[in-house]
Amino acid sequence: MKRTNSSSIRSLSGALNQVETLTGTRPDDCYVDLGYRGNDEKLCEVHVTRSKSALKTRALRKDMESRSAIEPVIEHMKSDGLLSRNYLKGSVGDKVNALPCGIGHDLRIILRKLRLFWLKIFWGLYEYFATHLIAFSFAIE
Repeated sequence: MKRTNSSSIRSLSGALNQVETLTGTRPDDCYVDLGYRGNDEKLCEVHVTRSKSALKTRALRKDMESRSAIEPVIEHMKSDGLLSRNYLKGSVGDKVNALPCGIGHDLRIILRKLRLFWLKIFWGLYEYFATHLIAFSFAIE
């Protein structure tokens, strides 16, 4: 695999070249934020956030919404999942660091849903006993 330096990745064409190197295909559409306005990419159709051209069709709006749904997940993984600092060396170290971070993020989502599930069960039990006039006595004798 060809190794690229970080200065060539900073531009949009450098990032798309890296995607093509890693996946073997070049994307047809590219959804970017306002920092990539005025780019010179000719092989890919570039859609910039908050531009009038990005809001023309329903499909483009949907794609832009899904793009903005991914960014908070990455930010949570950086802050909560300790993805911001990688102490492992090389591209294998990046993969080894990212995998437990993703697993931890998924586990946090599962635990949050389990908390809500148990809260609904306990609330349902409380309502059931309250409507059937069963007195709760929590007094310690």
